Amino acid sequence: MWLNYFKIAFRNLIKHKFYASLNVIGLAIGIASFILIWLYILDELSYDRHYRKAENIYRLVNVYDFEGVGENSASSPFPVAWTLKSDYPGMVENVTRVFNRQVPRTLIEHNDKSYNERRFFFGDSTFFKIFDVPFIYGDPYTAMNEINSVVISQSAARKYFGDSVPMGKTIRFEKMLDLKVTGVIRDVPGSSHFQFDMIASLSSLRKMYGGSLPKTWVWNPCWTYLLLKPGMADKLETNFPAFIQKYFYDAEKEHVSLYLQPLLDIHLKSTLDYEIEPNGNISYLYILGSIAFFLLIIAIINYFNLATATSANRAREI
Repeated sequence: MWLNYFKIAFRNLIKHKFYASLNVIGLAIGIASFILIWLYILDELSYDRHYRKAENIYRLVNVYDFEGVGENSASSPFPVAWTLKSDYPGMVENVTRVFNRQVPRTLIEHNDKSYNERRFFFGDSTFFKIFDVPFIYGDPYTAMNEINSVVISQSAARKYFGDSVPMGKTIRFEKMLDLKVTGVIRDVPGSSHFQFDMIASLSSLRKMYGGSLPKTWVWNPCWTYLLLKPGMADKLETNFPAFIQKYFYDAEKEHVSLYLQPLLDIHLKSTLDYEIEPNGNISYLYILGSIAFFLLIIAIINYFNLATATSANRAREI
């Protein structure tokens, strides 16, 4: 019986080639467009979800308002991260700062190879305890404990060291500092709100700042990430006004506020000043999603209209 149905359908396709082609092509284009747009939307929604602790990771946001002139800053002063960890150990499990010296590119050299790296950062020794990128060589818990240490991506390792194992070898930072490779990680997924190929221990910068990292509460060059204990975000935020009064300078206290931004909101919902990289926009996804469903519905309606017209023609022929 089914074989007969297929034979009849095939004969109709041959007999009505034009309508059959319109049916198939129109429906195929509609479905393909829907699938492609939907795959893009799913990719955008997947940002930073590869980190196991993503649900409990937050970025600290600094809001400055001086007589109507201010900024909503994705970055924070140097001392904020570890002061929060010290003052609220029951809420803050761990912290890390990320710093790029506020320059777009960094000169890195090894032997006769020299590149201006766009994805070079400094971070605390706790960085990989929060952002769990898989290690190929080295230990994520100790790789950045030493001063003048650096963890590099698999792509960076090939670029500078070829097929040899780079562990223990050095790269030169801005012609003034030798950094020892203490870890090699898999390339950071493209679905990360910031990409890095190299991240060096933040303690390596002490010499540049007179023996210790900056202690000022005015300059805010660090992106500060906090790993909170589950359910503690709102509770921690209620302590921010008192925290500001305790540590920020008198001239700032009435003009500064802090809040926590969930890691999973950064890519699609953040339009702050001093973002590490340009983000997406959730509004665009709503628009694209609407377009995808519209195309699919139009394709289906068109298919049934043509199918109905073909059936009517067949009925007249009979």
